[in-house]
Amino acid sequence: MAGEQPMQRRDFFISYTGVDKQWARWIAVTLEQAGYTTWVQAFDFRAGNDFVHAMQVGAEFTDRTIAVFSRSYFTSAYGTAEWQAAFAKDPTGEKRLLIPVVVDEECEPPGLLKARIRVTLIGITEEEAKVALLAAVDQNPPRPTSAPFPGVPATTPSVVFPGDQPAVASSAQVRGVKPELRLGRASSRIGVAPRSPAPVERRPEGPVFHLSYAHTGQGNKDVLRFFDDLVADLDQLTTAAPGQPVGFTDRMLSPGLDWQRELLAVLNTCQVFVPLLSERYLHHSPWCVKEWDVFSRRAVRSRDGSATLQSGILPVLWARVGSGIPRRVQAVQGFVPERAALRNRYAAEGVLGLARMSEKDYREVVWSIALEISRIAAEVVVERGTTSTTDDLESQF
Repeated sequence: MAGEQPMQRRDFFISYTGVDKQWARWIAVTLEQAGYTTWVQAFDFRAGNDFVHAMQVGAEFTDRTIAVFSRSYFTSAYGTAEWQAAFAKDPTGEKRLLIPVVVDEECEPPGLLKARIRVTLIGITEEEAKVALLAAVDQNPPRPTSAPFPGVPATTPSVVFPGDQPAVASSAQVRGVKPELRLGRASSRIGVAPRSPAPVERRPEGPVFHLSYAHTGQGNKDVLRFFDDLVADLDQLTTAAPGQPVGFTDRMLSPGLDWQRELLAVLNTCQVFVPLLSERYLHHSPWCVKEWDVFSRRAVRSRDGSATLQSGILPVLWARVGSGIPRRVQAVQGFVPERAALRNRYAAEGVLGLARMSEKDYREVVWSIALEISRIAAEVVVERGTTSTTDDLESQF
């Protein structure tokens, strides 16, 4: 029509289903308050519009797509068409044209979407969700301009969040954690935190440790707090290669990238693998088993070049396990507190239980785990792994 204004490009097309309308509205408003422009059905579709044409216009005249992931989304023909259109423009995820945002913890992305790193907005406060969303869509996130100097112990431990970015023969078990958790010792030193760990020169290709854990529907706040506390303690025990993190967990992955490829890179290069054992981890999380399998395929040697019984794996009891510990896990020496009274409480409740009941006991266990990670990294070298695909990995212990 004469005088009709051309459609102006917008930053984001928000793809969602009707049951997630409130989430889509919140995402759109949050982005627009931050200065972005959006195209969203809740605000831009009017009575009398052709629905399919309006969707096509939105997809064509926007730079990136935010897909609101839920169980309903993956059964929606329109949702499928929208994410596939964005996926086709950027099949490798390198340009981050498709940003998955999870609003339903129970949803399981199908097919090609499994490999895309996602940002989760459930189980956290609104302010935390805003920070997570804006960090996920930022194409040029700022790099830190300062970091604590690791050579001088701080009076109060601090940690700098590193960014928004997830086998060798094993030996012995975790001792004293009830009959089903029997944890034997491979040597008198394994599983007991040393009093004076040797400083570790961090290998430049990967972090000192990777924290492996099973996701829950509550936002994993307790796990992330444990990770931050562990990193803060290890910052005082290790020396850093420039630009390398002490620890890694999947919250540091950048939304929109191929998360499996990124995690495999970490699992092929980290020096200590720290799995948080729980009922969910051991019996209901195939991906956790795959992470264990990747790391356990790497060769391990002492730093003097000699053979070693150590595996580089340090299992930590996170929460009480009622269904028993699989043999493959029992075969690996786990962390055990040195103090007898604390050892019993840890065996009964795990780190999560200690965090709930006693801040003092929790802090002591975190420090002891940091010491043990430092010791393992000082004594052994885990050779770089070569696993590049998940196709032949184990999915159960």
